[in-house]
Amino acid sequence: QMSKTAEILDRANNVLIGNYGRYPIVMDHGQGSRVWDTDGREYLDLFAGFGGAVLGHCHPALVEAVAKQSHQLWHVGNTFHTEPQIELAERLNKTAFAGKAFFCHSGLESNEAAVKLARLRGQANGGKKWKIVSFNKSFHGRSLAMIAATGNPAVKAGFGPAVPGFTQVDLGDMEGVVGAVDDETAGIVVEPIQGEGGIYPVDPHFAVELRKLCDARQITLIYDEVWTGCGRTGKWFGHQHLVHDGGKVVEP
Repeated sequence: QMSKTAEILDRANNVLIGNYGRYPIVMDHGQGSRVWDTDGREYLDLFAGFGGAVLGHCHPALVEAVAKQSHQLWHVGNTFHTEPQIELAERLNKTAFAGKAFFCHSGLESNEAAVKLARLRGQANGGKKWKIVSFNKSFHGRSLAMIAATGNPAVKAGFGPAVPGFTQVDLGDMEGVVGAVDDETAGIVVEPIQGEGGIYPVDPHFAVELRKLCDARQITLIYDEVWTGCGRTGKWFGHQHLVHDGGKVVEP
């Protein structure tokens, strides 16, 4: 007799496109940092979630908050305000940096939005800035534009021709960055710690030089914090390890 897991996997193979390589495991429920599959096996979830969902599984306070909101109001679209969204933006002002928030559904969308904002800034008042510099071994998402921004040939394979305007250089190679920047460069996007390409943290001195270059050339500096945000690195956001003052590195 077929096990419950085998039965579910058989159903999945009939209806799901296999765009990701998956283990033959069907997760059923979770609690805290542990999850259980449909055969009752227990696992320790070292992500405590995945991507931006780093709050573990089924914490009673979170379950209560979700249930309370579901009884009050669901989605109303971007043509209206809701107070919880404003409260979250206010909290980000305290934990990230002062400024305004734009909320997205995924890391991919946030990177797309950041690049679009860089282009809007670069083309304001008749400007012609539209190009983006990123780094080898980076990962920024799987849309056509973010594939072009990603510095991993395996991610790009099969999806050419590439969206124009994206150039990659080696992380830490300031000379390479300067050489890649021209009068049409709108933004530089960098992960405070590269994740999918291997664990490669940005050197604080390199971060300072990026900031100085962007200020001098009126280029938007974008930190992709999909993997380094939400407290994963010991601070609220990874860029907070790259503190500097007046162009000099200081202890965070």
